[in-house]
Amino acid sequence: MASIAIAGNLNKDKKADPAYRYKMEPVLGKLEGKGNGSKTCIVNCKEIAEQLHRTPTVLCKFFGCELATQSRITNERAIINGHHANKVLQQHLDTFIDKFVLCPTCLLPETKLSVKGGDIYHKCKACGSKNLVDMTHKLCTFIVKEHKSNKKKDKGDNKKKEKKEKKEKKEKKEKKEKKEKKEKKGKKEKKEKKEKKSKKKSSPSKDKDGGAKPKVTNDDSDVSDITSSDEEDNNNNSENVDDSTIKVASRAAKTIERSISDMATYIASGERSANDVLEKMMALSAGSTIQGIDRVTILYGAYKQLEQVAPAQIVTNKDAFKAVVVGEASQFALIGAVEQHFGVEKVALAKAVALILKAFYDEDIINENVLVSWYDGPKSEFSPPTVNDEALALVKKNAEPFINWMKDASSDDSDDSDSDDSDDSD
Repeated sequence: MASIAIAGNLNKDKKADPAYRYKMEPVLGKLEGKGNGSKTCIVNCKEIAEQLHRTPTVLCKFFGCELATQSRITNERAIINGHHANKVLQQHLDTFIDKFVLCPTCLLPETKLSVKGGDIYHKCKACGSKNLVDMTHKLCTFIVKEHKSNKKKDKGDNKKKEKKEKKEKKEKKEKKEKKEKKEKKGKKEKKEKKEKKSKKKSSPSKDKDGGAKPKVTNDDSDVSDITSSDEEDNNNNSENVDDSTIKVASRAAKTIERSISDMATYIASGERSANDVLEKMMALSAGSTIQGIDRVTILYGAYKQLEQVAPAQIVTNKDAFKAVVVGEASQFALIGAVEQHFGVEKVALAKAVALILKAFYDEDIINENVLVSWYDGPKSEFSPPTVNDEALALVKKNAEPFINWMKDASSDDSDDSDSDDSDDSD
């Protein structure tokens, strides 16, 4: 079906403009029934409502108000009593767009309706203006009622959700306590068995010839010798494990450092697309101990070596970061690289943390949930071992202005959706 411009009467010059970017389907009505049972079914009411960012119920009710007849939504079809031509329906749709869709200030269909204190406002995302709609229209009463009904329903759903979460939390806690109790009991029984066994060994017994063995004195030197030798063996084993772990970690760190250097040389040698960087990263990972999360450290380290981690350069290299930073674990690893950079290596430049994190946030490389979780929580498992509590506190302190700004922006949006909730969601 051909599309027409979302123009209305206030912006009618745009209707004939093929390059106008706001499009919608023309109204398609289907006449059904005869006599008193005659009705018009708008088969594409749902599609038109979505293109106008309004709900089908509001659009259907508007047709009913304008045509002075009953209207309803049945099985996702808008039904209006009586027979009405497509031309008439399209004229009324233009009126709806003028009154309830177009921004009175910039005449663009970028608005959402918000209800506050019984009044309905146009809130424009294009120019930012907020204007009161024509409250004399009958549709306004329906919109306010629908808003109150939806708000009441959401409250009920939230209460049910909270109740369910509390129940699950309680069950989880009880399960954990039961498990811990069982483990303690098992350890206690094991300890008792061990003690019985040691007592049995130290008790007097007859030798093979039938004579009594010499009486065991109160001197526990033999037992202490055995215990001390066991402890020495355990200490030696733990030392061997620690030594091997340190060697593996050291080898992995050297591999990452070498990979950072190789990647920096590769990026600096010519223009590299995100795919080129990803292919090089996969080549470096092949046959080595490099894990998926280490790739984030390597990419950030390469750009850091080339002094290309300023906000403007992050925007330039965003596709390369998006190709490598996949999932929340990778996002935490990227924050860990920032911690190492400004909390350990470049402490004097720590004020840049807020701008760096904002650049990653603006380019959708790190999401809001990860940033808030990192800031409000303890040291992440993805933080480098070299980042101590003091370094982490320094990074978080310099990130605070950005995190507060982000939280305020988020709370403003949630306030709009809770108290000024519209009849639709973008």
